[in-house]
Order: sequence, then C-alpha cells, then structure tokens
Amino acid sequence: MQLMRGEARAAVTLMRQGLDARRANGVTLFNANFAIPLAEALEKDDKSGEALALLDEQIVFVEETGELWCAAGLHRLRGELLLKGTVPDFVGAQAEFLKAIDIARGQSAKLWELRAAISLARLWRDQGRYADAHHLLSPIYAWFSEGFGSADLKVARLLLDELNP
Repeated sequence: MQLMRGEARAAVTLMRQGLDARRANGVTLFNANFAIPLAEALEKDDKSGEALALLDEQIVFVEETGELWCAAGLHRLRGELLLKGTVPDFVGAQAEFLKAIDIARGQSAKLWELRAAISLARLWRDQGRYADAHHLLSPIYAWFSEGFGSADLKVARLLLDELNP
C-alpha cells in the first residue's frame, strides 16, 4: 500500500522486514515473489544500485534452486533498471529482455513474455526500430483471446498502435 501511495521508503522498510523474517525462519520458497516488488520500491526510492544487487542475488538463487517461475520477471526488471541508470546500458537491457522472453517462451508463460516484449519493443521504438518492435510484439499480443481490459494488454495495444506504419 505504501508504494502505491508514493511512500517508497516506508514500503522498502516493510518489504525488507518481511523478506528478512522469511529468511530468518528458513523460508526460501517464493522469496522472489517478495524481491520483485522490493526491487521496484528501491528503484522508486532512488536506490537503483541496491535494486540491481537484489535482483542479481535473486537471479542466482532461482538458477541454483530451480525456482524458475519468476526468472523472466527478474530479468525483465533488471533490464528496466539498466535503462534507468545514470548512463543507460542499452545493450545490457536488450540482453535482459531477450533472456526474459526466452525464459517465458520456454515456460509457455505468455504474460511474462508479453511484459518482456513490451519492454524490448519500447527500447527498440526509442532506437527508431519501429518495424522490429512491431514484429516482436504483434504475435504475442495476438495470442491472447481475452483479458483485453487488463493493464498489460492495454499497454501492449497502445504501443502497437504507436508502432503501426
């Protein structure tokens, strides 16, 4: 709630306490479920370096444990953070988005794939690669047959409209 109200620092404190409590109790399952919103809150609290470190830690964790359900989301968010740095890392961000798409496809996780494709399509749009962005995003969007009122599909549709020649 704090994050939604713009209280990033309070959100960071609460989420860290929750993640620390889970770790103290030996709970490791679904820690990334807490790490992703914590990384988002850290970024909003101008602590992108800490957010990247947390994501790096979680990426290693999911690879070691095989808890890969959220790996695409971790890589997509890592790519987003690489773009927001003082010196944006376009190559690194693109690599993270491509990895996220590859992981999502391997899991048939269409929503994760859509989110990563939106991120990559935005990057390519900003680089003037409109056709590439459209060719990437269009078939993923077309896969969906319902849920067009959801935030992710609305964003994808707006982006596709913008990319249309």
